[in-house]
Amino acid sequence: MIVSLESLVPTAGPQGSRTYADWVAVHDPDAAGTARELIEDMRTGLGRSWTKPGRFLDAMAARARRLPPAHLPWFWDTVGHRLIGCGSRPGGRAYAAARAAEAEHGLPVDPGYRRANALLFAAGGAMHAKEFGAHQRFLAETLEPSAAHTALGPVFKLPSAVRRPARTLAALSGSPRYIQYRGDPPPCDRTHRTPHGPASGRTTAA
Repeated sequence: MIVSLESLVPTAGPQGSRTYADWVAVHDPDAAGTARELIEDMRTGLGRSWTKPGRFLDAMAARARRLPPAHLPWFWDTVGHRLIGCGSRPGGRAYAAARAAEAEHGLPVDPGYRRANALLFAAGGAMHAKEFGAHQRFLAETLEPSAAHTALGPVFKLPSAVRRPARTLAALSGSPRYIQYRGDPPPCDRTHRTPHGPASGRTTAA
C-alpha cells in the first residue's frame, strides 16, 4: 500500500523505474495489467534504441496518445526516469511533457512527489533550464521562504547549463538519497541529436 506519492519516486536506479505501474495499481487498478505491459515495452523499446533515444520518445508519444489524461504525468515521468543517463535532452523532454500534462489537464500535484522527482531529474542532469526555473517558482509558491531555500540551494550561484546546473543543485542539497548523482550520469551515446518535436503525446499534421 502506497502511503505517500513521494514513495513512487525510484530510489534504486531510475533506469528501472516502475512509477507509472505503481501509480496505476492504486489509482486505476482496472488498468494495472496494461500499465505493466507498458513498463515492459519501455524496457525492451529503450534496449533496442539506447543509442537513439529520440526514436524511443517518438514511440512513447504514440502510446501516450491512447492514455487517459490523469495517467500522463506518471507515464512521462517514468519514461524520463528510464532516460536518465542518456544525455540531458531526452529525459528533459519527458519531464517537460509530464509537467505540461499536469498544467493542460488541471491535474492535482503532490508537492512531496514533485520535489523529490525534480531532484531526481536534476541530479541526473535531465532537467532543461525552463523546467528548472519553473521548479524554482513551484518551491517558492509551496514552501515557506526558509524551507524553499533549503530545498533549492544557492540557485543563483549555479554554473552554466553546459556544466549541468541542475545536477549541481542536487549535490548542494546534501541529500544522501541522491549522492550517487553527484558525478556525471551513466554514459550513453551522446553523438546523436534527438529530433525536435512535441513529447506530450501530440503530433503535427502529416
